[in-house]
Amino acid sequence: MATPTDTNQTSYFVTGANRGIGYGIVSRLASRPNTTVYATTRSKPDAPSELTLLAKSHPNVHILKLETTSVADAKAAAEYVKKTTGKLDVLIANAAIADAYHKIVDTPLQKFRDHFEVNSLGPVIIFQALYPLLRLSPHPKFIPISSGAGTITNKFNFPVSAYGTSKAALNFITVSIHSEHAHEGLVAFPLNPGWVQTDMGNKGAETLLGEGKKADLTLEESVTGILKVVDAATVETHGGKFFSYDGSQLNF
Repeated sequence: MATPTDTNQTSYFVTGANRGIGYGIVSRLASRPNTTVYATTRSKPDAPSELTLLAKSHPNVHILKLETTSVADAKAAAEYVKKTTGKLDVLIANAAIADAYHKIVDTPLQKFRDHFEVNSLGPVIIFQALYPLLRLSPHPKFIPISSGAGTITNKFNFPVSAYGTSKAALNFITVSIHSEHAHEGLVAFPLNPGWVQTDMGNKGAETLLGEGKKADLTLEESVTGILKVVDAATVETHGGKFFSYDGSQLNF
């Protein structure tokens, strides 16, 4: 186990890590040397899952309970990180929902609220809680997982207004964080993972394209690209910009 303020250790915090993209990222990071990974889940940390099995075989993986919209959970997670590694190097805000596939005229207002609470404010809550620990890192990074659906300059034809709106708001929030903290060396930018073959991605594909349809990318393709972008990111090259898993820069 890492000791507090161990400068030889790189510490990552990944939200929504119990499945899909989050789990894919954590499983890759777990095998890196001199790495501590904090992986969050809404379930109890010891609830049977692939994540708990991973943690049993990789003692550098710490599972934390985090309801995305809970300030109390975020503060408790920050206290745990403080006692364990004493700093945080990379925060990947991945937890999100996408469960409304309607035209705007038919989308219940509560769906907009739900998506905004989880996808937009959730990353703000965890950033606010962990920011003091990021400040202690020599190379801090805050990278929320966004979506191409959150662009407003490119036409997006699928009826995902609640989801897309929440991701557009997340993009604005992240660019603002870059503007406020770039002088401290914090690398902050939203990252598009692509349309990935996860439970959420494939459900969206079936809903929008028809039964049996799948998302475009395998989980391995997306996660490999995500981590390549995360590893290479600097304030000068990535800060305040919108990047995709393949390294390309997107329009907001």
